[in-house]
Amino acid sequence: MPKSLGTSRSVPDISASADPFTGMALGLLSFSKGSPPTYHQIPIGGTSESSPLVAGMVAAAQQGQQTPFGFINPAIYKLYRTSAFFDSLPLTSHSPALDRGGECDIAIFAHLCGKPPVQTLMTFDDQNPTMNGYTGQVTLKGYDNMTGLGAPNGPKFIAALHKIES
Repeated sequence: MPKSLGTSRSVPDISASADPFTGMALGLLSFSKGSPPTYHQIPIGGTSESSPLVAGMVAAAQQGQQTPFGFINPAIYKLYRTSAFFDSLPLTSHSPALDRGGECDIAIFAHLCGKPPVQTLMTFDDQNPTMNGYTGQVTLKGYDNMTGLGAPNGPKFIAALHKIES
């Protein structure tokens, strides 16, 4: 059994895309004295990406409802094990090679393989207790302590949530 690394949150309800390399474009304005503002975009990820994605799907499902969902957890747990969610499964030797990557494909380890610092695949599936930073979180079939119920399945999630009486 791995040594405890301290307290950590290990009970997500759902998961969503948060990869900054495939993230959403965030528009920024830069101001310089005496010059017009310039506009540029940068990709963002993390909760700045996943939260608005899920909130947008919930807002779409809320349309036409007589009462607001309010606290959404009871509604999403009614959708467990339905097509409203993609079940996030652990990476195995049977997973597509591009999904599995390797130490040299993970951005934070690229320097160990002599690769220049470029945007590369970032994947963290810390199922291995010997991995640096292991937290005991795992992906499993069904509910797990890394991805919760899974990732919302776009239109199917919206349609299923819309059918739930709030």
